[in-house]
Amino acid sequence: MGERDSPLDVSALGITLEGVRYAPAQRRIVVDAPMNVSLAYIAIYSGRAFDYFGVPAPLSIAVLKCGEAQAVAVAGPLGYFNASLQTNVVCSAHLYKSPVSPYAVAVAALALYLAKLFRERNLY
Repeated sequence: MGERDSPLDVSALGITLEGVRYAPAQRRIVVDAPMNVSLAYIAIYSGRAFDYFGVPAPLSIAVLKCGEAQAVAVAGPLGYFNASLQTNVVCSAHLYKSPVSPYAVAVAALALYLAKLFRERNLY
């Protein structure tokens, strides 16, 4: 048996379920007597959002729901998002994104504009 008041390292007790990473909220706990330990976890839903063409999808919305608590994160310009909550229940995660990125729309509009510009000038 271990010594009284010895720290127990729980940092390796993380797990990933259905796209949500659960990491212990504390790295170490001090054990001073035999007890039933219930750890608090930080649920993390992170990643990168892409549209159907593989282009980053900014402004996508990531929702992490743990019981009654909910965290919402908006993806940045490169499509990265990160939502997290401290919990002791299993969470569900969902990513809401547009099928076509604003970047893909801008490239298509630019291509149409350039095609029209070259056609009017008869450069080909």
